[in-house]
Amino acid sequence: MAAIGHGDTELNPAFVGRVRELQILKKKLDRAFAGRGSLVMLTGEAGIGKTWVAQRFARSARQQGAVVLSGCCFEGDWQPPYGPWLQSLGEYVRTTAPEQLRRELGPNASPLAHLMPGLRTALPDLPDPPSLSPDEERFRLYEAVIQWLFTMAKEKPILLVLDDLHWADLDSLRLLRYLARFVDRAPVLVVGAHRDSEQELNDRQQMAEVLAVLQRETGYERVPVRGLTTADVAEYLALSTGQDLPQGLARTVQSVTSGNPFFVHEILRHLIEDGRLPREGGLLSTELGIGSMGTPAAVRQVVQRRLARVSKETSDMLRLATGFGGGFAFQVLAALTDLPDDMLLNCLDEALEAGLLRATDGAPPMYDFAHTIVRHALYDQQNPDRRARLHRRIALALEQSYAGRLADHAAELAAQYHASADLPGAAAGIPYALDAAEQAKVACAHERAALFLRIAHALSAESESAVRAKILCKLAVAEAEALMLEDSRRSVEDALALLAASEVEPRARAEFLAAVARVWQDGGAGSSLCDALVERGLALVGEERDLLWARLALLRDRFEPVSIGIVNAGRWLGYDPRAVEIVRARGNEDDYAQTLEPFARRTRQQTESILTLARNWQRPMAILRALQVVVRDLIYRHGAFHEAAERCQELLEASERYGSLFGQAEALVSLAGAQVAIGELQPAQHTAQRAFEITARLGSGQALRYIEIGLESVLAYYLDGDWTALASAATELATSQELVHSLVGPGVAATAAFDHSRAGNSAEAYHILAALTPVAERVEPTTYGHNLVVALASSAVWDLAAREYADIYRRQARAAIEAGVGGTVVGPHELSIARMATLLGDMSEAGQYFARARRTLDAHEQHHLRAIVDYDEALALIRTHSTERTRVLALLEAAMATFARLSMEGWVKRALSQQEALLAAGPGAHVADHDYPDGLTAREVEVLRLLANGNTNREIAVALIVSLPTVQRHIVNIYAKINARGRADATAYALRRGIVEPRKY
Repeated sequence: MAAIGHGDTELNPAFVGRVRELQILKKKLDRAFAGRGSLVMLTGEAGIGKTWVAQRFARSARQQGAVVLSGCCFEGDWQPPYGPWLQSLGEYVRTTAPEQLRRELGPNASPLAHLMPGLRTALPDLPDPPSLSPDEERFRLYEAVIQWLFTMAKEKPILLVLDDLHWADLDSLRLLRYLARFVDRAPVLVVGAHRDSEQELNDRQQMAEVLAVLQRETGYERVPVRGLTTADVAEYLALSTGQDLPQGLARTVQSVTSGNPFFVHEILRHLIEDGRLPREGGLLSTELGIGSMGTPAAVRQVVQRRLARVSKETSDMLRLATGFGGGFAFQVLAALTDLPDDMLLNCLDEALEAGLLRATDGAPPMYDFAHTIVRHALYDQQNPDRRARLHRRIALALEQSYAGRLADHAAELAAQYHASADLPGAAAGIPYALDAAEQAKVACAHERAALFLRIAHALSAESESAVRAKILCKLAVAEAEALMLEDSRRSVEDALALLAASEVEPRARAEFLAAVARVWQDGGAGSSLCDALVERGLALVGEERDLLWARLALLRDRFEPVSIGIVNAGRWLGYDPRAVEIVRARGNEDDYAQTLEPFARRTRQQTESILTLARNWQRPMAILRALQVVVRDLIYRHGAFHEAAERCQELLEASERYGSLFGQAEALVSLAGAQVAIGELQPAQHTAQRAFEITARLGSGQALRYIEIGLESVLAYYLDGDWTALASAATELATSQELVHSLVGPGVAATAAFDHSRAGNSAEAYHILAALTPVAERVEPTTYGHNLVVALASSAVWDLAAREYADIYRRQARAAIEAGVGGTVVGPHELSIARMATLLGDMSEAGQYFARARRTLDAHEQHHLRAIVDYDEALALIRTHSTERTRVLALLEAAMATFARLSMEGWVKRALSQQEALLAAGPGAHVADHDYPDGLTAREVEVLRLLANGNTNREIAVALIVSLPTVQRHIVNIYAKINARGRADATAYALRRGIVEPRKY
């Protein structure tokens, strides 16, 4: 490398060290090439080289054939919504053929067009996306981004670099979190970079919170970028200057800078420019005494000394430029400085040569400080009053430069006016803040919309109260849409106070409260909070019974708590009939759809009427709600599973067309349940997997989680599963007090009891049944979902042989039949009655209802449930000491044939176990010679029989399709009940009680 010439102060920063960091990234890239993505975060202090590492790695990845997308955040509020994403994907749009873009984006193009204006330029025929709720639109945008990335990655692996994330807006961070959950499913490597000092994270609390969530949800890899070693610094100095310098100098520079590459570079430049490293014969002198180096204590001093070496015009220009946080254009700088073009160009050249500025890519070109450290070294030394006036001058320069297209720069103008809010005339920034908020809302950046509305409110301090009230009303709604409910609550109170002070008419205030309450309710605010808002709105409306009153009345919480504790349940009181009548007559489709509550009672004809409405409506949210109600009616009220499967497909197609992830999730969960009910077990598994992938995207706390747990348990009922894990999840959900504001609480509790009974946790199942049964007895048979409660609870009673509950659930099942309520995914009501009659010793009634269950199931071709009926009747005959050996064997044989054909392996093994025990007893023996003595349950008898036959715990677990811990718990329970000290005692007991035959030993 040639030495730098005399008088030349241009130094090329060298890339040294970083072998460890690059090796880690290389392994992640290899993983991406193998089809599995990752998230990696480069962390470290300012100037440590995070950006250099990312850029060097990106260059290497591109050479290996990866598609590299990169974007960065910058300091300040004026970056566009989803700034780093817009930058990285926007460059791809600009450099990709429209035909390829159309192919890669598919139906996701329209939602992305609002975020990326360049996309509509490339594809001008894109339609506007259908209007959904704010939450739905946000998830639609997230899904569009990741599906686009995943589609691109099918051709080549993707490296996505997101730099300076410590300055990212919350919306961008939420999108990163969404992608991170699924990045391992595609060849997409995401490399983020952010500062990690405690001060930085405290200043950007949202970044710290997202990092904590990412660590919990994804376990991403954090790669600290540390200071260079002395050897690295020596190499850096040699590469930068073109000659070897003394090791002592390298040691001193490393000590002074802690190996921070930016600081090393600045110190080296300072030493050369200050004459501390004189030149002799064109080379830097290496005779410098280390003690005479005279290194400044802080790099800030270095920057200030370098600034002192440039001309006054350049120095003044740079101090003015510090007011920009994300770069600046020549024309704006010209308006700001009032310098002639030639002089300003000379100043820029001088600043670039001095390493204080850098030119960035783009058209037109932009300029920015070489590093934010340089900018802050100049900006922080200005007093607050000078800074405020600087920002106001920039705002005026922006207005002058961008006249005619100010809306394109609304965010930057708003931020500059906000930074000078203490000066007169700040209200001129309000329109820009409102424009920026609206642009953010259109781009589904709801948190950013709230940010600019806060700026508008701050700028309106001297405005009339009516203006401030209008801004606060918008802010309260925006904060609610951004799920910032506590902030929204404060804004509502402030807005109402201003509205009252402005003597705004009561109806206008009520309309505001109705709008906020609707968003609060959709955003998951507590019912008491929403109700308080609604009641205030109704008080403002007074005695008038019009559309506004009706809309408010429909927002009231219409649930009455019935049970709180182990079982959390509520009673649906129904909407106000007058409000429903008014809304349906005078409102729009969305208003009408709001009156379609799934919990309301409906006949089949009424359900069909709703389907007709859905097919004739135009508004997406109304259509989706109507179809969801139809699907739930068919499954949970009418038991029309074949038709439900068809309507689920209709809901799924509509949800995909509109981009509704919530609709797709509900359609798939319900479709899987309908498929299970009609015996399409393998397709149901596939559908359920698709559903669970979408519900995982939507995150925790979604209402669909209640349905999802039930679906997992139903699938396990037919195809086996981890009953212990299912029981734990269902029990946790059952304790949520949110359930008192819905009708699903008893269903969740019944699922938990069912899961515990299947897992062999008899005590837990009894505990839940004891709390659930009194609640179930008070519920009318036509109540939404009550048929499933009865079916699941009676199944648990059957497993436990809990005779004390049998008559209650027999009566409940009879009442459901009499009320015309359809069967469930775990069987018809006739099966529940047959089981309960068996436990009560009424085999005449049991036989009658087993037969009726068969006829019902045969009529609907539900062969899997028909086989369970055969098995259960055989089990009933065994439990009641029947001598109908031939019939029992025939029932078991028929059941096993169907179980085998449908791959219901656990049921095959259970039926085979009963058959083997019966055959082993011989033709002259009773079907069973036991009556579950000493409180043993049916499952415990099965375990005891296998144990006495010499099976190990693991063999018992395999035979019964349960976990090893479940078998161990059963054995502990058995020993306690029969007073056994070990296997020998248990075997002797089994022989003595006739549970096994002596001749088997």
